[in-house]
Amino acid sequence: MRTLSMGLLSALAALTIPGQLTSGQAHPGVGATAAIQPSCQVPAPENAGPVPSLLAAELPDGTLVLGGSYVRAGNLVTVLHAVLPNCQPPQGFGVHGTVTVNLAVPSASAAIDVIEATKDGKILLGGGMGPDVVVGRLLADGRIDPGFGTSGWAHLPSPAKAPKGMFSGTAVGSLALGPSGTVYLGGNDGTAHCCVEDFVGALNPDGRLERSFGDDGWARVPALDGSYETDIFAGDNGILVMGFVMYTGCGGPVLVRLDARGHLDAAFAAAARHSVADASPGYVLLGPALYDRQDGAFALVGDLMQSGCRLQVPMRAGKGLAVGFLPDGEIDPSFGTAGQTAFPYDGSSGTWAVPLPDGSTVVVTEQVPEGSAYGAPRALKVRELSAAGLFRSTFGVPGTRTVDLSWASAANSYPAIDAMAAPDGSAVIVVAAKQRVKIYQVRSTR
Repeated sequence: MRTLSMGLLSALAALTIPGQLTSGQAHPGVGATAAIQPSCQVPAPENAGPVPSLLAAELPDGTLVLGGSYVRAGNLVTVLHAVLPNCQPPQGFGVHGTVTVNLAVPSASAAIDVIEATKDGKILLGGGMGPDVVVGRLLADGRIDPGFGTSGWAHLPSPAKAPKGMFSGTAVGSLALGPSGTVYLGGNDGTAHCCVEDFVGALNPDGRLERSFGDDGWARVPALDGSYETDIFAGDNGILVMGFVMYTGCGGPVLVRLDARGHLDAAFAAAARHSVADASPGYVLLGPALYDRQDGAFALVGDLMQSGCRLQVPMRAGKGLAVGFLPDGEIDPSFGTAGQTAFPYDGSSGTWAVPLPDGSTVVVTEQVPEGSAYGAPRALKVRELSAAGLFRSTFGVPGTRTVDLSWASAANSYPAIDAMAAPDGSAVIVVAAKQRVKIYQVRSTR
């Protein structure tokens, strides 16, 4: 959903940071050669907990914006650092490349959860503050955009009403821009896992609710209730939404699609539900990433585990699985082998999938120490899927690259990770830990 420009990536590739890159295994596929180049290092955004806060977006001119948020003295404080291709702060962004945005909030649970750059170089921020949702917009130089919402902010009462005693704070999980400039946001009411309610909202480019969307600007998504993800992908076929529902080992990814007016496509939801269930019966696909393919098709990729609500099935060797879907939610038999591609995955529930302009996809998975299924990752495995759903065997030697994260390991600490696409056919991995951010470029040559 986010991109980094060719200018930024080219400059990053010329800089070095110590980092071990090794190779692994992959399935046979279309030939390619690949390299992962560690790049420059910048300070990590301020955070108050064990997991670094990582907001990352790129402006059309190639400026990378990194940030984080926290609450202090009744204010939601968001600090954004802008980085030029040479890893220096730009002159025109805030003060020495840093912008601090303050917003008075009534709740200590307030946070800016997501960031997104617009095509005209502005910056969208989204998050929750108590029972409400907030979306803000900044100009390219970091100043509040007075033409958005009220003084730069849209304050929106959440459409979901949490039961008393179960509320922990509304959150925004995703921002997406529609073809006409509509801002779509996906979030949930932050209640206990059993009772989470998910929703999708729509704002016009001025930061006002699109009252014609859903029910007065909001679409409630009961199929996703229980999910904390609510990832949104706006496209020509409608608004594809993914959540992940899990109850004591049962559940898995849930896919729905809304039309431009916020109405649920019931036929798609039913087809996708059956496709997910049929893809690997008896297993749950953990940490799934969804990515768009050509002509409205899409795919899910993640880590398999035995389901806790079905008959026991053997643990599958390899565990990793990518599943291709047609635009109507049915399995795409032309993807991989009969719609599936398996791969070794000895990690935990963290997956990123970065679609590239040529139809291929860079897949990044976490790798954790053996016996620590949900521990902090010590490495990232990087592979490349062709447009046909086959892993390229010569991406790396013979198909897998490993990014060493030993520098990020620390007691009671978990690195924040993101992966993004670049228009020149590259992908970028951003890792924040121990008060620093490292950026790695993934490039394949075919």
